[in-house]
Amino acid sequence: MKKILCLIILFISVNSFAQKVKHHHTTEKRKVIKEEDIVFTKVENDPGFVGGKTAWLKFLQDSLNTNVPKNNGAPIGTYTVIVKIIIGKDGSLVDTVIEKDPGYGSAEEVIRLLKTSPKWKCVLQSGNRVIYIQREEITFKVL
Repeated sequence: MKKILCLIILFISVNSFAQKVKHHHTTEKRKVIKEEDIVFTKVENDPGFVGGKTAWLKFLQDSLNTNVPKNNGAPIGTYTVIVKIIIGKDGSLVDTVIEKDPGYGSAEEVIRLLKTSPKWKCVLQSGNRVIYIQREEITFKVL
C-alpha cells in the first residue's frame, strides 16, 4: 500500500513539474492589438449602404453584370456569392473576403462591383468611428 501511495505522489509531483517547465518555455509571440485595429460586427448605429437597402438594390441593378455566370458556361440555376465587406472608419471599402464562391466568374464579378461602390455609412461604437464587417449575399440567376 505504501508503494502505491509513493508512486501516486511521485507521479503527481513529476506531472506538476512538467506543467511548470512547459509553461516557462513557451515561445508564443503575443500579438498586440491596437484599439484602432479592432473590427466590429455589432455597432451602435445602423450600418450598411448609404441610402439603405433600396439604394443598395438599385446599385446592384445598375452595376452588376448578371450575365457573367451564363457567359462562363453556368447551367440553369441560382448562384449565390457570400462576401464579407470590410468598411473603414471613413465609410470606404477596405477589403472584401469571399466566403462562398459558386464559380463561373460570379465572385470575381461581385469583387469588381464592390470596387466601384460609393462609400458606405460610417459606423459608430462608443461614439467613435470604427472598422466594420458587413456580410452580403448576391445571387445570380441563369435561366
